[in-house]
Amino acid sequence: MNEWLRVSKKHPCVICGRSDWDTYTSDGNYACCMRIMDGAIRELKNGGYLFRLTSNNKTSLPRQEFKPLTEYKNFGPLVYENECKTSERQLNVYAQTIQLPGWPLRLMRCGFYQGTIGFPMYDHTKKIIGIRLRTVNGQKWCIPGSKNGLFLGDTTNPDMDLEYGFIVEGSTNVAALMSIGIKSVGRPSNTAGLDMLIQYLKPTKRLLVICRDNDTKPEALKNTLRGAWLLAKALILRKKQVKMIVTPTKDSRDWVWAGKSAPLMLAHNAKTLNIDDCNKNLSEILPMTEKIMT
Repeated sequence: MNEWLRVSKKHPCVICGRSDWDTYTSDGNYACCMRIMDGAIRELKNGGYLFRLTSNNKTSLPRQEFKPLTEYKNFGPLVYENECKTSERQLNVYAQTIQLPGWPLRLMRCGFYQGTIGFPMYDHTKKIIGIRLRTVNGQKWCIPGSKNGLFLGDTTNPDMDLEYGFIVEGSTNVAALMSIGIKSVGRPSNTAGLDMLIQYLKPTKRLLVICRDNDTKPEALKNTLRGAWLLAKALILRKKQVKMIVTPTKDSRDWVWAGKSAPLMLAHNAKTLNIDDCNKNLSEILPMTEKIMT
C-alpha cells in the first residue's frame, strides 16, 4: 500500500518541475500533476492529472516506506489563540497593504503567526484543517501539518435569503467580496478543492456564481479555465444552478479596490449554464491556450 507524498524544492514534480501542489506515490510509480495534462493516464477528481512514471523520469523521487494516513490535525485551538492575540490595529495595518478594510479579516478569523498573517482553511464540515500564511508581498505557504482547504467568511452568520453564492479563488478575494456585502467561498487554488466544494455546497439552495480571475499568462489561463469549467460541470450534474463571470481586473480584490462594475450586476446578467456549455468549453481550453501563445 502506498502513500501520496507532497512534492518539495528538493524533490519537485517530475512532470512540470514545480515544487508545490503536486504529489507522487511513495513507491515512485505514479504522480499527480495539477498543471499539465498531456500524457496523463486520466483526470482525477481533485482536478489534477494522473501519470504513470517510467524508469527514466522517476529517478529523482525518493522512495519512502508507507506510513498510515492520519486524521486531519485540529487547528481550531491554534487559530483561536492567535486571533485573540491579534489586535484590530494589526489587522488594519495589514489590510491597508492589500487595499481592504480590516474587519473582513477578523470575521475570517485571521491572526498573526510570528509576524505573518494567517488565513484558516476549512473542510466541508467547517472544521479548520490548515492555516495559509501570506506575506505583504504576496508570498504564500502553510503551517506544517496543514491540509489545503476552503476559505470561508463569517462562519457564524447564516446565509439568510441571499440570492447568490459566489465561488472565488484564494483568501483575499473572499475578504474583498465580504467588504461589499457579498458572501463567498474561496478554493485553495484555481484547480484544487473540487470535492470539498461540492460537499460544502451540497445543502445550498442559492444560485452559484463562479467568479474566475482574469488571468493573462497562458498556463495560468488554461488552469483557471479548466478548474472553473470542471467545477461548473460537477455542480450542474448535482442539480445546482450555476453562472460564471470573469473579473474585469486581475481578481476580485483588485476589482473591489478599483470600484469597477458591481459583481451582483454581472451575476444577474450572466447566463445560467448547462452541461453543453461546460463540455464545449472544456473541449476548447487547450486549443484556445495554444492560440493565445502564438
